[in-house]
Parts: sequence; C-alpha cells; structure tokens
Amino acid sequence: MKRIFSKIRPDRLCLSLAGSTLGVLLAAADFHVSPWAALFLMLAVVSLQWDSMILTIALSLPMIYFSFGTLLSIESFVIVFLIYFLLKMIRGFAAGFALSRNRWKEYAAAFFAYGPLAIYIPFYICSHSFGTWLLLFPSIAIGALVLSSYIEEKSKLWDRVLVIAGFAAMTVFSCLRMFDIWHFLYLLSLPLFFLGSRVRPYAALAFAILAGAGYLVFLL
Repeated sequence: MKRIFSKIRPDRLCLSLAGSTLGVLLAAADFHVSPWAALFLMLAVVSLQWDSMILTIALSLPMIYFSFGTLLSIESFVIVFLIYFLLKMIRGFAAGFALSRNRWKEYAAAFFAYGPLAIYIPFYICSHSFGTWLLLFPSIAIGALVLSSYIEEKSKLWDRVLVIAGFAAMTVFSCLRMFDIWHFLYLLSLPLFFLGSRVRPYAALAFAILAGAGYLVFLL
C-alpha cells in the first residue's frame, strides 16, 4: 500500500484535477449531475498517477454507465475515445515536459489539455451538454493558470501574464453570467499564486474549487 501511494505526486495530481474539478462543479451548478459519475470521473483522473491506461479506462466505464445509463451507445464510444485522448495527453505532461526543439508547441498542447479539454469533457459527461460559448472563459482561465506552473521558473514575465489572463478570463465569465458576489469567490485564491513555485499547483486547484463553489451557492 505504501508503495502504491508513494507514486502519487501531489503537485501533479492538483494540476490534473483542476480542470476536471471546475468542469464538474460548473455542470452541477446548471444541471442534475450523477454523483457516481462525478466520483468515477475524478478517480479516473487520479489514476493517471499510476501510469496505467487500463486502470483509467476501467474507472471510466462505470463513470460512463452512471452518466448515460448504458455502455452501448454512440455517446459512450465517443466519450471513451475522448477520455483516452485526453488522459494520454495529460499523462505525458504529468511527468514533465520532454525535451523538444519547439517548447512553445508543448506549452500550447498543455494549455489545450489542461484547459478546454479538461473542462469540456467532464462538463459534457456530467451534463450531456457542451454548454454555451461562455464556457470558453473558465477553460482559458484554468489552462492559463495550470500552464503558469510550468513557466514560472523559466520566465517571470510570462508567469505574471498567464496569472493575470487566467483571473481576467474568469472575471469576464462571472460578469457575463447573472451577477452575484459569490461568483467571484475564486479571487480568494489570488494570494496563493505569489507564494512560490511549490504552492502554484495547489493554488490552481484552490482556484478551481473556489470558482466552482461560487456557482453552487444557489443550490445550498
């Protein structure tokens, strides 16, 4: 058991969970979400730490069943393909960036995997809807904030740009929705982004949890 848990890297786990957490919480704010589907979705993301695609797919199957009520549907096969594609990308980035002649392509791919894909796929699984175009803003926010954890030690300027862009995108999203002070709860995580590189992954997850929680207040 100790050997199993020793493979978990909390910082990488937080980065992987940030987008999916926000996607699930935003879906729960507007739709009826199966708690079992959400649970197995998060477990599938956690399973990335063990570098086992078989385990991840095994956890994804009950997630699909609890969400769609069946495994034998076009939606189920599409979701399996999307999950495989997303998890393969995230698993590669979770181990760190590989050496490449074009680092900016890697950054773009990481932004896409941790941002739009990590938001839209969980959102669709939980709600059976891709939402409106407004969902692009939280996708950009999470993608930028997660990417900042890779760039922080390499470029302070780009790090600040990404953090500002992330919070700005979420602010636009909150302003375009029905205005409520709770929708800006994510601002409480802002100080965490200036406490150093070791805290940055936890700051990104805190941002996602607070941002999503701000939209769940009406359900309490």
